[in-house]
Amino acid sequence: MKRPILLVPAVFILVMGLVAFEWPVDPSSLRFNFGFSGGSFKRGSELGVPDAVISAPADGDLVFACDAPRLPGGYPLPDGSLAAISHDSGMMSIYTGIQPGSLSSYMGAVRTGDPIGVAPQAVSGRFVSFYVYDSREKRFVNPFILLPKMGDDKPPVIRSITFRSGKDEIQLDRGVSVRQGAWLLVIDASDMSPMGLPSAPFELRVVIDGSERFHTVYDAAWASSGESHLFSAQAVPEKDFFLADGRAGFGPVSLTRGTMMLTVIVTDFSGNKREVTYSIQVQ
Repeated sequence: MKRPILLVPAVFILVMGLVAFEWPVDPSSLRFNFGFSGGSFKRGSELGVPDAVISAPADGDLVFACDAPRLPGGYPLPDGSLAAISHDSGMMSIYTGIQPGSLSSYMGAVRTGDPIGVAPQAVSGRFVSFYVYDSREKRFVNPFILLPKMGDDKPPVIRSITFRSGKDEIQLDRGVSVRQGAWLLVIDASDMSPMGLPSAPFELRVVIDGSERFHTVYDAAWASSGESHLFSAQAVPEKDFFLADGRAGFGPVSLTRGTMMLTVIVTDFSGNKREVTYSIQVQ
């Protein structure tokens, strides 16, 4: 599970230079964003805004719209609808969960702010999901990269940091001691969404004895050779990065006798940071 350091988030730089979106609804309705949250890895943003109008985030062409239980080829639509808008530079915005009967039936040019459909009613228990897909690179892009930053001044939350080896797991605390050897560093961190739900952060950094060892930016996800891969500069298989409970694993980290300084820095997309440092005695 060795991770290379992410030096430059290439997708972030490329996409920011090509196109910018507006929020399809009020951003205060954001439930979960791109990343592991709500029990699974989300490749887009989940929006909880009952009966609100969903708008086009940028100029483009509505190239697909279906709100039947199944696609024309018979494939089921679990969220009840699917719509796609093609934008400049190969970007597509994709929507699921729009209320059946409200989805725009026309195909053709749309302008920023044009209505696409209506979000589900509150009693349905469903939500709209909003994705950004780079058709040239064939990967999902974190929508936050293209959207205006939210007015957020709350730093992310670090619930726990542990060292894990086999069945052994040691939670870091002041004065903790760890035996020497190879360990997996496990981080449980989140960023609270505007609706008060624990969602994914945007960036994780690990510094050991003053040197940055790991740096992950939640910028992209795609499929390759039958596996889900994450993070543009790392291309790490999803199954190798996230534990079953959604915590992130970095390593292996080789610990040798002596004192080690470990710093973990978690950043959200608004630039708010949470940083913790531990002095660890390695036995």
